[in-house]
Amino acid sequence: MAKRYKTLEQWIRETLSEQREHPETSKEGACSAMALLYMQPTGGTRELDTVRLTGKTWNPKDIADRFKGKAETYAQDLGGMQTFQIHAFFGSREPQAFHNFKVVDGEVAAAGSDRGVRENPDATGLVAQAMRHLERSQETLSSLVQGFVARAVEREEKLYAREDKLREEIHDASLIVREMIMEKRKDLFEMEMSRARFLRDSKNQDTMLSQVPALINTISGEEVFPQSTADKNLVDSLCERVAPEQVDMLVATGIIPENLAGPLKLRIGQWREEQAKKAEAIKNLPAASGIEGESNKIVPIDRNKKSGGGGQSGTPAAT
Repeated sequence: MAKRYKTLEQWIRETLSEQREHPETSKEGACSAMALLYMQPTGGTRELDTVRLTGKTWNPKDIADRFKGKAETYAQDLGGMQTFQIHAFFGSREPQAFHNFKVVDGEVAAAGSDRGVRENPDATGLVAQAMRHLERSQETLSSLVQGFVARAVEREEKLYAREDKLREEIHDASLIVREMIMEKRKDLFEMEMSRARFLRDSKNQDTMLSQVPALINTISGEEVFPQSTADKNLVDSLCERVAPEQVDMLVATGIIPENLAGPLKLRIGQWREEQAKKAEAIKNLPAASGIEGESNKIVPIDRNKKSGGGGQSGTPAAT
């Protein structure tokens, strides 16, 4: 006896007439809802339609026609054989009854009599089996390709995110380095300014001190300080402000006699030579700050040194 094929309407009718036990309350109840799901070839399901059966009397044929129309509409452009499944709920969130049916080339098989694929033990069944095997192989290959593509896209997204993070870290590091460089330059500038102020103050102090002996001797009318010291300071001040080539101009204007031009040029040249040697010696001193490229040297001030072989403080130089 041939197996009787149960249509979609018959299954819905039988399910609506059943009473099943609730898994949580252990109370029996009628079917409360049905849902139509599409079985995707690559795995998983997609819900297409849901019918809530509580509070209204439903005709099984209306439900069957509704699900049939939804399934045929969804599969009309997919081609081949597509599988759908109906879930029946009995007052719980989990389905307790299931029914599968197929749509072949956009149409539901009518009572199973015109199903497009048969696997009988003959040549037709062998072809159907080969077609099913090829379809499954294509589905498996498609799922593998989709999996590889999904993993590749995920990996690329992670690489892009990592690259963006590295760019942000490099940008932050460059900002920190730039701020450090600016602070360093600011410190060096302040150091140079402090050194310049120190040199200026030292020079002003040296100039003032060099003029003190002559001023005191002039004001007091007595030789409080050795006259040679006062004369030397005056000569040094003159050598600092008058260049050797400017002596000729003073002689031309009659300010200086011609017989004094030679000795004065010689004395100015000697003083400038001594100052050049002193500056060269200062350059060779080690850096005071210890910073590479910086020579924060302090110019030593020798107030007792006498040019031209002069004596110590308090002793007149030989003339």
